[in-house]
Amino acid sequence: VRQRITEEVMRPTPIATVAHILVAIEEEANQVIERLNNGEDFAALAAELSTDPGSKDNGGVYEDVPQGQFVEPFDKATFEDLEPGETTQTPVQTQFGYHVIRLISRGELPPPSAEEAQAQIDMLVAQELGMQRQQALAQLMEDERARAEQEQRIVEPTYPTPTLDPAFAP
Repeated sequence: VRQRITEEVMRPTPIATVAHILVAIEEEANQVIERLNNGEDFAALAAELSTDPGSKDNGGVYEDVPQGQFVEPFDKATFEDLEPGETTQTPVQTQFGYHVIRLISRGELPPPSAEEAQAQIDMLVAQELGMQRQQALAQLMEDERARAEQEQRIVEPTYPTPTLDPAFAP
């Protein structure tokens, strides 16, 4: 467990800087793509049209975002489909609407030093081992319950019948 987690923590993290324009309707996204292909400025269109309050005022830019932080279709376009400098030529649909994405750059965050990573590794190992223990205990309890039911050792609880004290009778 420790070896696998150490390898994961020490692996460089892919990152990307992207600009995007988010709109509600696919046709509007297609119009944005057409306007960009005709030479209009991406940042100006983001400020004018994007409904993303987190990026519209800075040209639609998100800087150095780690892979896996965007919703899946956006992440796929950013880290698999586009090359730096390219813009999607079909809108990318997510639960937020339709995105026109321009990949500005892609890179990697270097892995942390061994000292920096040690606390994170220790925490993740403890979490993993704790989950494994919980799963084993849950399985043990389920197995024991099934065995007890099979042997008819489980008795349904009985509850006393409520009675009315005569002193409180109407």
